[in-house]
Amino acid sequence: MIKSKLCKEIGCQNPVFSHLYCKYHQHKRTDKKPVQLKRVELKKSTKPIPKRSKKRIEDDKTYYQEKDRRSKEVGKEYLVCYISDEKMYYDYTNKKHWFDIHHLGNKIETKLLEFDRCVNVKRCYHDSLHQWSIKRLLEDQWYNIFLAKLKIEHKDMWLKEMRRQLKARLISIEEYNAL
Repeated sequence: MIKSKLCKEIGCQNPVFSHLYCKYHQHKRTDKKPVQLKRVELKKSTKPIPKRSKKRIEDDKTYYQEKDRRSKEVGKEYLVCYISDEKMYYDYTNKKHWFDIHHLGNKIETKLLEFDRCVNVKRCYHDSLHQWSIKRLLEDQWYNIFLAKLKIEHKDMWLKEMRRQLKARLISIEEYNAL
């Protein structure tokens, strides 16, 4: 069996790494000056990273133009809320936000400009739809009207809402599979 060389530092039993010193005692070498790291200043970017891409800014512009077009389309009288079938009257105090557009799919990337799956809704219902739990939503009558409408017109979105109920354990897997 070959014995490995040991560090020349007194009392150290570690194997030699280089120039008769172990890894822990390399700083005691006298054959060359210790290498010092050069500090390099990082160049600060003059432009901050944009929060939204140029394409997203253009898509948002198109989206809001469509929202304005829908607003003007009714002659500033009223729109019918898709969720509750209530009339939404024009609000002269808050002209830009008198109704919301709800995307029946998702509002991400390419789906932002798919206006055939967009519906006009009241802001209170729209906020509730996105913020409340499914258990809380099922307690309100307007949500059940919305589900019935989805079942007839957009079966895929209705199944998505049923999956939410399945995840919350409000329906069983057998009931879901029977749909």
